[in-house]
Amino acid sequence: MRRLLPADFFSLFSDSLVIGAFTILMIAFNGVVRITAQPHMISMCATGETERAGHVGQTYGSIVKRLVTIGWALTGLIVAAMIIKSGEHLQDPEIAFGFASRVLLAPGLTGLMIASVLAANMSSASNFMVNTRALFTQNFHKEFINKNPTDKQLLWTGRYSCFALTLLGVTFVIYVDKVLHAFLFIETISAFMGIMIFSGILWKGANRFGALGGVVIAFVVYYYLNYLNTDKLDLVYQWTPDTFGWAMLAGFAGFILISLLTPKDDDKTEKFFDNMRRLSDENVSLNNAEKPYASKYGKDLILVDLSGWFSKERRANFIMRYKEDIYGFILATGFVGVLILIA
Repeated sequence: MRRLLPADFFSLFSDSLVIGAFTILMIAFNGVVRITAQPHMISMCATGETERAGHVGQTYGSIVKRLVTIGWALTGLIVAAMIIKSGEHLQDPEIAFGFASRVLLAPGLTGLMIASVLAANMSSASNFMVNTRALFTQNFHKEFINKNPTDKQLLWTGRYSCFALTLLGVTFVIYVDKVLHAFLFIETISAFMGIMIFSGILWKGANRFGALGGVVIAFVVYYYLNYLNTDKLDLVYQWTPDTFGWAMLAGFAGFILISLLTPKDDDKTEKFFDNMRRLSDENVSLNNAEKPYASKYGKDLILVDLSGWFSKERRANFIMRYKEDIYGFILATGFVGVLILIA
C-alpha cells in the first residue's frame, strides 16, 4: 500500500483529499451536538444500574465504535491499492465496499457479509422505531389528540406512526443517490435539532422560544447558503464544513438572542436543573424524600448550567465537587489519544 498509494492516503487529515483539519473539526462538533438529540439517548443511558454505569457505557461504547472505524479506513486503503494494482477504475467511490466483497470473499462469505450488514442496521433501526414511537405517542398524541387514551389506542397509534416513519424512510432512500450525502444530511438534521437540547443543558437562561427559533434559523441559513453556492433548490446537498459551520453558528446565536428577549419558564427550568444536580441512583431511607445533591459525592455534572461557574457557590470546592467528571474526562481523553496513535 505504501508503494502504490499517495502519501496523503496515510495522513490523519489532508486538505488535498478534502479532509482537512477544519472539516474534521466541524464533523467532531457535529457529533458532540448531534448525539444529544438522538431519540434513543435518554433511554439508552438510563438502562444502567447506576449513573456511573450509564456514563461509562455511553463513553466507552462510543470509543469502541471509533476503534472499528480504523478497520474501515484500513479496508479503504486495501481496496484503493487493489484497484491501482489491477488497473481497474471505479465510477463511484461508494462501489468500493461492494468491489472488495466481490473480489476478496467467496460466495458464502459474501452472503454472510450482507447478513451482517443487515443485522447491524436492523438492531439500530428497531431501537429508533421503539423510541420514536414512544416520543410520538407520549408527546404528541397524548398532548394534542387524546389526553386519556387506552393502552390499545396507544399501541395502534405507535404502530401507525412507525408505519408512516418507514414510508418516509423508503421515500428518502428512493430520492437520494449518494449514501454519503444522505448520511451527512441526516447527521446535520440531528445537529440542528441538538442545538436546543445541548444549549438547554448548558445554559439556565434558555427557553422554548429560543429553542424553536435557534433550530429554524439554523435550517434557514443552511438551505440559503447551499442555494447560493449551487444556484438550485434541493433537499439533500453535498455536505460542506463551512456551510454547516455558519448554519450552526447562526442557530446558536439565534437561540441565545431569542431566549434573552422572551419570557422565561422559571418554574420548569428550576425543577429541571434541580433534578439534574441530584444523584438519581442514591437510595434514601425515608419515603418521598428528595434525592441528595450529587456534589456531596463528587458526582456533580460539570457542564450543567455552564454559566453558573461564575457564581461563588459553584466555584466552592470545585475539584471535589466535579471529581467524577474531571477524572472521567481525563481518562477518556487518554483513550482517545491511544485511538489516534493506533490510527
